[in-house]
Amino acid sequence: MATATLRISGQRVLIREHVTPNDMPPDARVLLDHAPSFFLTPAWWRATIAAAMPPGAEPRFLSIFVQDQPVALFPMLRLGRRWQGLTTLYTYRYAPLFAPALTDPLRLLACEAFGRFIRPGGVTRLDALDPDAPDHVILLAGLRRAGLVPLAFNHFGTWEEDVTGQDWDTYLSHRDGRLRETIRRRLRDIRARPDARFSILTNAPDIAAATDAYEAVAARSWKQPEPFPAFNRTLFRESAHDGALFMTRLTLDDRPVAVQAWAQHQGRATVLKLVHDEDLAKLSPGTVLTALSIQHLLRDRALTHLDFGRGDNAYKKMWVRERHQRTGLLVATPWHPRGLAAIVRRGVAMGLRPKPRKGALPP
Repeated sequence: MATATLRISGQRVLIREHVTPNDMPPDARVLLDHAPSFFLTPAWWRATIAAAMPPGAEPRFLSIFVQDQPVALFPMLRLGRRWQGLTTLYTYRYAPLFAPALTDPLRLLACEAFGRFIRPGGVTRLDALDPDAPDHVILLAGLRRAGLVPLAFNHFGTWEEDVTGQDWDTYLSHRDGRLRETIRRRLRDIRARPDARFSILTNAPDIAAATDAYEAVAARSWKQPEPFPAFNRTLFRESAHDGALFMTRLTLDDRPVAVQAWAQHQGRATVLKLVHDEDLAKLSPGTVLTALSIQHLLRDRALTHLDFGRGDNAYKKMWVRERHQRTGLLVATPWHPRGLAAIVRRGVAMGLRPKPRKGALPP
């Protein structure tokens, strides 16, 4: 375990590198117990490290101690001498993890220490950030105090909705009339079939069977092959082990025709994967399973937010109404050749943007 020692504002700061969360001392590992998102939990990191690592990258969990007390954790990738946030194309959200009830000055100190640690690499990329999160401003301020230049860019959109206190009828009343009618007709058709079965699966053996069903349906659907073929199975297994995952399945005549995987964390239910049999499009099995899954969530689980995840697929706005932007940062060291080049490129790109006509409203 490598350790760097810094002195910032008169305080002794230690930054320790760990390959996995299991390598961390217990007092630092506790930071993971307060993850604000499913995509920052131990199950997510275990699956990512086991089955979705980019070529040539090594995982590193940077724990930051101030006066021997753990205050923050930054999950990262090391690529030679450079650093990058521990994210993949599956990640919906990334953020540093802070100790509970940590004061803003200590959060700022931790982010400055992180900035000082990464600045020899020249440019560090952080993806999937939530610019509306309270700690985002502190992260930017800490990086700037370390002498770095954070260059922001739009990364992807997510679709979600606050459904606190809603039942199924209330939720449905907020949907488009065409979707409501499709749900009404397709649920009627499916319920009229004695061979139709809707299942909610939570324990490990059932999750394994549902994963087999998911892969079987995906193989005959529109889904493109996964860039990391073992990731879904690994994530489902690890999340089920921690009690964060359930899967739903629709079968006709004992044949799976639609399968979904959902994660629930702190009241937010996120659909991780969904697939349906395209040969049965006239029955809308995907729409039926989504409706039944949301009915279950609103009726049987303490739900506050419904999240359809990253990407601007057209179907998502039918089920949830709010789009949120995820951003990224290129954190540049201005005196490093790579950092200076990134700053110059950004300045040139900004200079090449068309200027609005006099009197025109800004875009």
